[in-house]
Amino acid sequence: MSDHKGAALVVAIMAVALLSALGLSLAVLTDTEVRVASNYAHAHEARNAAEAGLELAVQELLAIADWPGVMAGTTRSAFVDGAPGGERTLSDGSLLNLPDLTASLGDRGWHLFAYGALNRRDDIPSDAYIVVWVGPDPAGEEGVLVLRADAFGPSGTRRAVQAAVSPSRVLSWKEVR
Repeated sequence: MSDHKGAALVVAIMAVALLSALGLSLAVLTDTEVRVASNYAHAHEARNAAEAGLELAVQELLAIADWPGVMAGTTRSAFVDGAPGGERTLSDGSLLNLPDLTASLGDRGWHLFAYGALNRRDDIPSDAYIVVWVGPDPAGEEGVLVLRADAFGPSGTRRAVQAAVSPSRVLSWKEVR
């Protein structure tokens, strides 16, 4: 009988270890699910912010008569937060360099048109930073401009949308991946 007294202690310790491992696994799984949900929410907000930025830019662009000035980069939106050069600090503390971003789009004639924190507008509560570029139509169609809006959100989230615009209307609208 004395051999079985120690066995109960070993079984109890193994049961506690097993329950602890299950509890730890549950905690890790819950943390992962929270992160996935958070990343999904940030991505959704960034896409909505990019679309809002593009819509603001399209509305303003359709009211501008000087499209050659827009294409040359001399006419900008009223939605800017300073000179087009330099770095911007995002809501999560990360830095965004506007000239580097423009260069990363390739040599397609992109010019900065609008850029700033979306929450500058009282009616849009968002931590996203919006950058909108204007470029020529890749098909070479006269009188058509392409706008690209990128939204930068928390945790490195970035989403982009693009539209082709004629002087009278929006011709196309799509998400850029």
